[in-house]
Amino acid sequence: MAAYLAWARTLAAELTQRGLRVHPEVPHISTFEVYAEGPADALNERLVALMEREHAVLCFPWRPTDAPGSAMTEVAFYGAALDFEPTQVADWFAEVAGVSG
Repeated sequence: MAAYLAWARTLAAELTQRGLRVHPEVPHISTFEVYAEGPADALNERLVALMEREHAVLCFPWRPTDAPGSAMTEVAFYGAALDFEPTQVADWFAEVAGVSG
């Protein structure tokens, strides 16, 4: 479990560097929320395209938040996630969110 938590904390820091928000700011476990600007439908379209291209499940579907123009997803990283570098996964999130990595 410690390896999953360390990996998730590294990813959370990488996501923040790319302009995404995470909650909690420093994850307590390897499951946390990611927030991005943009409509959930657009993020989900890019998410599906990325998953088809990379053959990897990145996150749960994005959904709108109470803040206009903002969406969030929940993430849970275990097992196969550690086969990927957190920087690569953060780049994928940035692509889905439409921000530069």
